[in-house]
Amino acid sequence: MATQTFTDDLKMLRRSVARYFPDLVDELEIVLAVCASLKINNISQPMAVWLLGPPSSGKTTILDCIKQLPAVLWRDDFSAASILSASAGMAEEDSLLPQLNNHVLVIPELAPLSKNKESKVLLSYMTRLLDSGSFVRHSGSTGRIGFTSPQRFNWLGALVDVSPALMQQMGTMGHRLFMIRLPVQTRTFDDRTRALTRLTKGRPYEAKLEVVRRMILAFFQNLDKYYPDGVSWDSMNDDDFTKSTIAKFTILLTNLRATFPKQGPPLIEHENRAFQFLMGLAKSCAFISGRSHIEPQELKTTARMCLDSAVLWRSDMLRLLINKDGMSTDEYVSLSGCCAATASIRFRQMVELGIAKITTKSGATKPHNHISLDEQYHWLLDKRLRQYF
Repeated sequence: MATQTFTDDLKMLRRSVARYFPDLVDELEIVLAVCASLKINNISQPMAVWLLGPPSSGKTTILDCIKQLPAVLWRDDFSAASILSASAGMAEEDSLLPQLNNHVLVIPELAPLSKNKESKVLLSYMTRLLDSGSFVRHSGSTGRIGFTSPQRFNWLGALVDVSPALMQQMGTMGHRLFMIRLPVQTRTFDDRTRALTRLTKGRPYEAKLEVVRRMILAFFQNLDKYYPDGVSWDSMNDDDFTKSTIAKFTILLTNLRATFPKQGPPLIEHENRAFQFLMGLAKSCAFISGRSHIEPQELKTTARMCLDSAVLWRSDMLRLLINKDGMSTDEYVSLSGCCAATASIRFRQMVELGIAKITTKSGATKPHNHISLDEQYHWLLDKRLRQYF
């Protein structure tokens, strides 16, 4: 692709994605930002992002678009043993771990992970890697193997959804994963018919995919050309409102995906790690837009990552609390489709997490509970942020 400037490259890429995969523009740009983060010198924490959505929602298409990038390690499946094998007959360099440094591990189908009986072991290994980038094992056959020095890498994968059991498991270990939920397209019968008819015209799917792949490959080749030694971040020019809002979103996120054990207070992750991720992603989005400082436009991605990475019903309730002046139990039951008992449990959790408050209001026949957004989260009502909910 012969272009004149870095900005031209990005504009051409965005136009092609908008033309061929119009429903995936935002999601693909986040994935590209994750890949480009390896070019930012002062980001060291690995990034792990899973795409969630029903079959045919575009998850695999997004990952297929980056498949040809040299930094991508594409694996259709992997196991705990494959990360760093202790088998006496397998060379250490054949394991996955030695290949990770400065790469993006892409697993297009994570369904086996969510059902596999060894998922707890696999997640614990990946949690350790995502926490520090280092991993060491010791076995009777091979002795000590692994790396104590950090491996800088990112992890992208796709899954239909994260089950409550898997979310609980991740919360118990300490969250290291973030999600993008692809929206479900609601179309009429006629709209679907017209969409299928249009498939008989224009480029076939594989041809469109190949065009976007080539442009992405060229875009990253130019990144290497423009920034052969990577880019050092200009933190002094980061927008103050954006930085403070990302910090607020971080605290919100850690509460939205807290785990409630059978006894005791909720388990809430330490916000430092989540803040480093959200700041790193904001920097990466700015970087692929041609900047080395963050601006308010990065908050769109931050808000989405916060809500998509949370327990789903909590994100949905938060949106209702932001867009409504509170609601009664009956109103929430009608809007969410859950029963009154479930609504009561959810209300109590949101209050215990400090996100909402409950007051008693008089009714036509008897008083009723009314839930509304807690004052400490009224910053979400800022007109600059309301558009993202």
